Amino acid sequence: MQSMSDKPRLVEIEIRFNPKLILEYMTSRNGFWRHASFLIVTLFWISTAFGLQLALPTVFPAWPWLPAAWGTAYLATRRSPVCAMASAFAIGLAMDAICFQPLGPSSIILVLVALAARLFSARIPWRKFFITNTLALSIMSTAIFVIGKAFFCRPAATLETDFALLPKFLFGGILLSLPICFLTFSVKDIIEGLLFPSDEEPPEE
Repeated sequence: MQSMSDKPRLVEIEIRFNPKLILEYMTSRNGFWRHASFLIVTLFWISTAFGLQLALPTVFPAWPWLPAAWGTAYLATRRSPVCAMASAFAIGLAMDAICFQPLGPSSIILVLVALAARLFSARIPWRKFFITNTLALSIMSTAIFVIGKAFFCRPAATLETDFALLPKFLFGGILLSLPICFLTFSVKDIIEGLLFPSDEEPPEE
């Protein structure tokens, strides 16, 4: 009697491992370590964005310094769309959680920042127009973040109070964003240029 194992199979799948290629992938500059370092740097920029925002003496709107918005704008123009949206959502979620606020509003605001930054950078890419791109991103991200925080993250405040505070923090934040964004974007680009040379960077999507 023929055993079941001797019967011909309709589908056969064979998996083979190539030790040489696996070793090359794990040790080459374009292999595992490049992808791992790219992920680590991205996570570092994310943690820096909301970490600096929360390290202020009093969280927004007591001080018009907005590293969460600026960090989101940077990631939105230097990463793929999926990574940019996920980063924006993670930054906002971390801010809401650590501040003991309802989860979601900050994430929605920062996702809007990321969308606006990507739409603008599609027309004026940062690689060719760094000054114009950074100038626009600093103003745009500050405006969206301040307006969103003022009207959607302060349920106990009245509209009169929000409109009274808005000019101060909007214009103050924009003026502060100009030098800080040019400095931080340049430093981050230098770091990424050293870690990920241009010929090895993933293509823009």
